[in-house]
Amino acid sequence: MLSTLLALSSLTIFNAMGGQGESIFPKSDLRNPSVLTDSAIFPYLDASSATQLRWPSSQEDWSGLKYVAPKANATKLRILLLVFERDFTDPSFSNTLELNDKQRLIASMSRLRTYFSSVSAGDIDVEVVPRFITEPIFDASEAKAIEVKEYNQFKFEADDREERGPFAAILRVSGSGYDNSFVTLSGNEPGTALEQTLIRSVCNQLTGGLDRRFVMKTGDSSWIVNRPWPSFPTTLPVQLLDPGFRDDASIITKPIAGFAEEVRVQAPGEMVKGPISLTKESDALVFTENSIIRGGSVLLPVIPNAKAKDATSFTFEVRTKSLNPIAVGWTDVVGRKAPSSVSVGATGSVRIKTDGTWQSVTISRSTVDIQPFLTVPSANYGRTRNPHEVIRYEFRNFHLTNEPATAVVEDLAEDFGTLAGIETALQSGKPASQRIALQRILSNPSGYKALQPKLLEMSTELEPSVAFVAVQAYGKIGIANDDLIGKALMNRLVSTAPNEYAREAALLYFAEHPEQTSFEAIAPNIVRRSWRTRIATVKALAALDKTDQKAKPAARQLLLTACGQDMAIIRSVALSAMKPEVEAERKQLEYSLVNDPSEQVRLQCLNQLAAANMPKEILFGALADDSPYVRERVAEQLPLALKREALQRMVIDRDTYVRVAALQGFAKLAEPTQPGEIQNTFTEEHPAVLLALVEGAGKGKWKLPAPVIEAAKRSQSTLVKQAVQKLETK
Repeated sequence: MLSTLLALSSLTIFNAMGGQGESIFPKSDLRNPSVLTDSAIFPYLDASSATQLRWPSSQEDWSGLKYVAPKANATKLRILLLVFERDFTDPSFSNTLELNDKQRLIASMSRLRTYFSSVSAGDIDVEVVPRFITEPIFDASEAKAIEVKEYNQFKFEADDREERGPFAAILRVSGSGYDNSFVTLSGNEPGTALEQTLIRSVCNQLTGGLDRRFVMKTGDSSWIVNRPWPSFPTTLPVQLLDPGFRDDASIITKPIAGFAEEVRVQAPGEMVKGPISLTKESDALVFTENSIIRGGSVLLPVIPNAKAKDATSFTFEVRTKSLNPIAVGWTDVVGRKAPSSVSVGATGSVRIKTDGTWQSVTISRSTVDIQPFLTVPSANYGRTRNPHEVIRYEFRNFHLTNEPATAVVEDLAEDFGTLAGIETALQSGKPASQRIALQRILSNPSGYKALQPKLLEMSTELEPSVAFVAVQAYGKIGIANDDLIGKALMNRLVSTAPNEYAREAALLYFAEHPEQTSFEAIAPNIVRRSWRTRIATVKALAALDKTDQKAKPAARQLLLTACGQDMAIIRSVALSAMKPEVEAERKQLEYSLVNDPSEQVRLQCLNQLAAANMPKEILFGALADDSPYVRERVAEQLPLALKREALQRMVIDRDTYVRVAALQGFAKLAEPTQPGEIQNTFTEEHPAVLLALVEGAGKGKWKLPAPVIEAAKRSQSTLVKQAVQKLETK
């Protein structure tokens, strides 16, 4: 069991949220929330401004889609959602998912199965497999490594019976908007926005993954249907490949059903609570942020210039106890920024008292029709967020006036450009500000020696990214070999760290400076619960034999043991330290080449053994791998002297796409290919095989007999036909 990957053992929540023929999705009230049409809150409101009122949304109204249950013979598609609960890939964001974020995600996942079943008239049955990853990530590459190393393209029966795939699509989900490889939970839209994002992401992966195999079938885009709704911007695959098979019999050729025009029915149940909400309490507009993720904006009713007449200002009252800022600004009705704006609670703005008392704010208005809005202040996005506070602002008495505008205070933006500014940020207690300051130290550590005591103190922080980067920065500034106190303090972090993230950073420091530590200090951490700590321990152990010859045998033995760790990302690091010239370590590589549950780890072992010029009897064992994904890639890992013989074996493989990979490999060899080497493929009419044969002939690598040319001309694939025409015109 992958101890840090928390799976939901029961998937009953992912069943349909209604009976056959019932509506699946709530009908959103996003375009005209009732609270924003209340004249008690907005006395200036009239019919004209009400008709112009819009809450911007990328959502479509899917409430008319009726549930159709999956058929008994439906193609089953399994979708893996890797949910990274603590994403610190960008220091400006605070991205620990809170309970409300998880509830939104689970509610959205619950409709994926019903959606795909309904739009396919029951031909597609989606199973959602969620994995909640509780360890933090500090770089997007760490999330990618978990995806590609822990999960396979093809089924592999391992002794631990762990679920490793295959999956038709894998989505990485987090709260960060920093890296576009993630499906983000950020944004202001309640209701079904998140699940629509998930559905679009799944569709994009399905269509992208089908390109290789199914464009071959037609050579054009006729296998894709454009949107079941007029305004749905994503394509959906018509033909889907069951990931458990690799033959054309598993293709669905029936087009996905279009959207059935039926009477739209209000969906039962409440809407999912979004990260931003607007409500009314005692004639006050209440703005609440319910999520750790800050983002988005909401529009207030338009103030028509004709109605304003001679009024020079727009005024309202506000009260809050929140330490987190929001902003109030406005645009004109055609989307241009108005001549002036003011932020409420943000830097360079009107300062709002946080004692819960009402405060009046007056804003000078322009001479155009204006539309006020509430938003997260972009200048402070993520920096001033108190992770443990639900943000709540109350507004009332919006009206037009001739009163002078409220004074705007000087810009109080944080200073990360000076030593004093960095020190202030470190002492601020705001995790995002601390992370940004720490990153500045990491990028240019010179001149910060005086901050080392503070950095060591910050190793006790509960915020993972602060503790981790503080210790990193402490080491980056430098510990001289004769600095006995500095070395002792860093070694103490390895053994008695206040948290795992400080310990990990200290271990990574010793992976670069092994002369400052010992085997006795490093070794016990190989059994820590945190996979991050265990990876750092393996790296430190691998570095020890450069400086500590006495400890080398024990370190190497412990590295051998680490090759059997429960997670592929740990085994991969341990195996990368194996030396093929050492018999015990070579045998470990040979064992893992055949038995490791991860396809990527088995390929890594092949690469290491091939680089060491191991005998072909060892290397060619990969040609019998259970996974076609591995077998397709064997030849490209081998030295040139062995490539041709490997390709000769691959071209007779039982899997079509391994044979295709072999033909493509033959075409890359400098020497021409003899007809006898690829003759078994001449009778095939699979479009991928025909295309590889014709393209190879076009490169002058072999000659094709007339029956193959005729079969290519008969192919349904436009790509194959085009390749034949190109060949014949030479």
